[in-house]
Amino acid sequence: MPGGRNEPVANGAVAEVTAPILAAGAPQVQRVLRRGNVAVYVRSKKSGSLRADATLVVGRRKLWLGRLKTPVTAGRRERPRVRLRPRARRLLERALSSDRHPRVTLRSSGKCRPAPTMGPRCRPI
Repeated sequence: MPGGRNEPVANGAVAEVTAPILAAGAPQVQRVLRRGNVAVYVRSKKSGSLRADATLVVGRRKLWLGRLKTPVTAGRRERPRVRLRPRARRLLERALSSDRHPRVTLRSSGKCRPAPTMGPRCRPI
């Protein structure tokens, strides 16, 4: 496989250990305060589960929203949601009322963990 790496496994078979390719995005405009969560889109070339950390950034302040864990199916776009906690909601309300531009960053925090039937674990992203 081009760009991939193969390593021998205990039983003599060769396991593919290429890193999964992730694509993430979010709608530019969301009704976060009304819904109480931030929606993001995630797509992967491999099936497994994704772990990521979400952070609300307003000016110089950063507020951790929590950890996101969601199953991902290969080639399918998933739409996990990050819940807003009360403190994040207050910070967001103040930022919007004073015409600031808040944003939410999503950072993958490690590994794509395939289902047990999928074979070996993926390398860290």
